[in-house]
Amino acid sequence: MKRKILAVVFFSILTGIVQPQSNSFNCYVPPGYKSSFVQQQTAKQTAQSITSVIPLSEVIIVAKDYGSTPDLPPWFDPVVADLPNYFSQATFGNYSYSATVLKDDNVRAYIMPTPYNPLTQSDPTNPCAENGHVFKQSNILNVLQQADADHNFANYAVTSDTVIVHFVSVEGITNRGTVCSVEYISNDLKNGKHVIVRVESETSGVDRRNFYNVFVHESGHHFFQLPDMDHGGNTVLVQRKMEFRLS
Repeated sequence: MKRKILAVVFFSILTGIVQPQSNSFNCYVPPGYKSSFVQQQTAKQTAQSITSVIPLSEVIIVAKDYGSTPDLPPWFDPVVADLPNYFSQATFGNYSYSATVLKDDNVRAYIMPTPYNPLTQSDPTNPCAENGHVFKQSNILNVLQQADADHNFANYAVTSDTVIVHFVSVEGITNRGTVCSVEYISNDLKNGKHVIVRVESETSGVDRRNFYNVFVHESGHHFFQLPDMDHGGNTVLVQRKMEFRLS
């Protein structure tokens, strides 16, 4: 329990200190949200020694908006490479982070097939629905289908027949994130079953700083079940009723 509390507090502080927020962003957490990662890890963490480091791992699929060029910005790979250091610092060395990034031909971003405007979606009351989603569910499913043709998802289904994905978009039209669940049944088999690809986190950032902020914010929901906090220049620590104003 002490480990989890320290992670909650310091993760929140470091989110702002390491990557100060220059612009606000939107985040939607569905009512009753429960991360499948947290559910799966509870028993494992209980069984582990308090002195051991708990691994955090996920698959990142990177895309860009309809009409964009597939070239990734020069800051993307360095940001992903820095994430293990960030998570280690944010959790006092109690958690280690690793990610496998899936790209088009291993070098470019996938392109979403249809345009979207999350600021004028027709169903703003349900951001997990097709017309309220940060990217539109159909766009995500299409990109997963593209990735399925390039990659064998069975290679990433380590402990089950399900791959958990953090779907990210770079240089898009908005800074936004959600933890909506989108499932895709791949063509790849493991133990005679089709591998299920489940997107559980979505991040969109227009530039390096905003992408980093939204990504670690959504990761806080996914890995630590953290509550939603302020999405602007401040990070509010609800647990201690304290506010840290970040410059």
